[in-house]
Amino acid sequence: MAEEKLIVSDRPERAANDLTDQIERVPVIVYRLVLMVSSTNTADDDGVMMYDILTGEYYGQFPNGPGEFNPVSFQNPTALAAGFYAGLPASFVGCEGYTSPSISGVPKIMYFNTNGDYNILTWLSSIVVSNCLCYSAGFLYLLTTAGTVLCFNANSGAPAGVSGNPGDATFIPASSLPAGTSYGGLAFSPEVIGGNLYISSGNEILIFSAVTGQQLNTIQYAGFQQPTTLAFNSTGMLYVYDSGSVLLFNGGTGQPVGTLIPAGTAGIPQGQGGLCVCDWADGPAVYLAVGSTAGSVWQFDGTTGAFEQVIVPAGSGGLNDPVSIMVGIEVPGQPLGGLPGIPPQRGGPPPRRRFPWLRMPWRRKPFIHLRTRSSA
Repeated sequence: MAEEKLIVSDRPERAANDLTDQIERVPVIVYRLVLMVSSTNTADDDGVMMYDILTGEYYGQFPNGPGEFNPVSFQNPTALAAGFYAGLPASFVGCEGYTSPSISGVPKIMYFNTNGDYNILTWLSSIVVSNCLCYSAGFLYLLTTAGTVLCFNANSGAPAGVSGNPGDATFIPASSLPAGTSYGGLAFSPEVIGGNLYISSGNEILIFSAVTGQQLNTIQYAGFQQPTTLAFNSTGMLYVYDSGSVLLFNGGTGQPVGTLIPAGTAGIPQGQGGLCVCDWADGPAVYLAVGSTAGSVWQFDGTTGAFEQVIVPAGSGGLNDPVSIMVGIEVPGQPLGGLPGIPPQRGGPPPRRRFPWLRMPWRRKPFIHLRTRSSA
């Protein structure tokens, strides 16, 4: 069997083929952190954009093309998740097939692997994809606009609902969520506070068991207007995007800490927004993308809420109306989903930081390694 482990990169400038563990002689692959942002322009140029996580430099976008059954044809890529496919870090996109600028195709989940492999993971029939997709322990969880949480094997795309019956993807049925409300957020908490599934529904946040799909608790807060996107840092603090502001909660107890980023800060417009957190060792950073005519990405201190920079300016790379954002990875010098490889960068002492969904410490220069070993 193969063992994969992400480890710290101290030598990001060296080519991947030259990097080996000098003690155990284990091959090492170099990866770089990037911001991945959905862009919903018009049907013929929707895309997932990639930007440098430190500078905001535009790197390119995932491949896209016409034809509903083209493996890389999509529009409305509103749901993004980072995880693993075939043992390698990958990006997952919930979207619709693209037939023409005015016609949407069948919804689907696609994967883009860091070795350049990409394809359709699973079709979603008539399901309407929301902007809520997350990865945990080899499975993908999708919240539909009807209020159902579906679960799929992240390697095979096979339905993996809580019933265990073949073909049944239902993990949480719509009957378990309040009827007549909007659903805008889906996130797994870190294991340190239980590893449960959190869903924003109407004016509350519901907590479900990641094993049984049964509801465990509810977070209610008088200051909620319409909580949508959810994100955790590695210590279990819960960040909630709510009508242009970001609220902070203790994810374990549900107790509010306060308003981390007030509405209107740094000119952020009110609207549907995407939120992600990167847990650097000198403190978490919050990246916020809010849908507008010419979308931008704002960066804030995740502890104080202080504005740091507009890391992705309006319209950079053609970005428009972003609704989802995540921290993903790519391989310098290698293709990601058919993209030309981005050459490794040099220079600057790499400060230490930590990746949220992998929770691996590293230095601030955003490079990490995947060490792969085969054993009997």
